[in-house]
Amino acid sequence: PRVSRTRRPSRLQRSPRRPRAPPVPPPAAGPLEGMSLAMLGQRLLHWQSERVGAYQRFEEGFVRFLQVAEAQGYEALVASTTAAFASISDEINAICAEMERQQGAAAALGVQVRRLQDAEREKLALTAQLQIVRHGRAVDAHRAQAADEAGTELPDRERRTAALRAEEASELAEKLAATVESINDTLDEIRSELADLAEDEHGGSETR
Repeated sequence: PRVSRTRRPSRLQRSPRRPRAPPVPPPAAGPLEGMSLAMLGQRLLHWQSERVGAYQRFEEGFVRFLQVAEAQGYEALVASTTAAFASISDEINAICAEMERQQGAAAALGVQVRRLQDAEREKLALTAQLQIVRHGRAVDAHRAQAADEAGTELPDRERRTAALRAEEASELAEKLAATVESINDTLDEIRSELADLAEDEHGGSETR
């Protein structure tokens, strides 16, 4: 008989999220077909870590454009970042497809990975939108400073535009924060399921 054990509490019962773990090292190379769920999970977490790093580089590159009136080079930054995200997403989609092919617990985990992918697509779209608005706000601030130094006032139209842009930035930031929270919750669930499955396998081996 299997050794009974206490299951982990649900997401709502868990303690506040702990600090993020360090980047997951790259897993051993090899075909996905027939790979164990533990190894698939390791690959998934590795590519998710790579995606976090891509976002950090995206933000660092974007900050360079906040102090100028024209976002020269921004399109190239977006293009290279989008390509990186597409490559990572392809890797994770392949992992998800193999989970679904294996069925059972792996397929159930694949559903969560699909949900993760959907949320990540939304995050990327919101991030790009927010960056455009943030750059517009930087331009607004630059113009306001120039008018102040010249002892003049901004036209009413520019002031209204700046106010609307600030409101839009706030709304996008709230949507992005909610999406990031959803991603983190899904990742917590995936990590928990992988840990539970690993304990199941370990417990089962002890009773043989």
